[in-house]
Amino acid sequence: MIQDSQYEKIEASKKASSMWNKSQHRNNRVIIEAKKEQLEAALTNEANDTELIKKISTDLKAAYLAEEVYGKQISWLLWLKLGDRNSGFFNSVTKGRRRANMLTMIEDEHGNPIHKEEKIAQVSVSYFGNFFASTTTNSIETINYAIDPIITQEQNDLLIIIPLAEKIKAVALSIHTDKAPDPNGFSAGFYYSSWDLVGASISKEIQQLFASGTLPERINDTHIRLIPKVHRPHTIKEYNR
Repeated sequence: MIQDSQYEKIEASKKASSMWNKSQHRNNRVIIEAKKEQLEAALTNEANDTELIKKISTDLKAAYLAEEVYGKQISWLLWLKLGDRNSGFFNSVTKGRRRANMLTMIEDEHGNPIHKEEKIAQVSVSYFGNFFASTTTNSIETINYAIDPIITQEQNDLLIIIPLAEKIKAVALSIHTDKAPDPNGFSAGFYYSSWDLVGASISKEIQQLFASGTLPERINDTHIRLIPKVHRPHTIKEYNR
């Protein structure tokens, strides 16, 4: 029986996690409104129950913090700290980024305009697939002739040695938690909070990579980010890669 790779396992959990996250976000908005009403009622009550007011205020603060964390996750901002009730700002940044990233038209290699999103993606992948495709050349011989090796055999042995699980964990958890996520939507923060659950299988997969010299399928999947070189680009060639 062929076991799924760690990438496939995480990809399979993406939909369920997304639905749960959205549900929690909706529930949190309900909690905020309810706690605001409760706090208003407690503040205007003649009993002046300070313990109740304190508890409701604490609950409301926690709900606001959860709202800001959610906004920060979807806006991908690294430089703005939590705690200042910036949910509105996070939402505006997210909407602005989505508008800026929207690609509504591109011309294919024959100059035909393409408008459908899936067709635009096909044009982009086809272009970069051809651009980065490897060809059979004598480049290895040229490199060996032109470049003198500076890495000793001892250093090379250290570079290709199978890493220990502790080393893999240290490297994985050295990545900033809010750096851009993989195409599956999981940032480094996921691995921070879930290492006890996924760490063993990730370490095993990386060790197998060093032992076999073969990358698991899709492990290098990434986003294609097109940066315009001109004011109004129409073709893939008018974007930086």
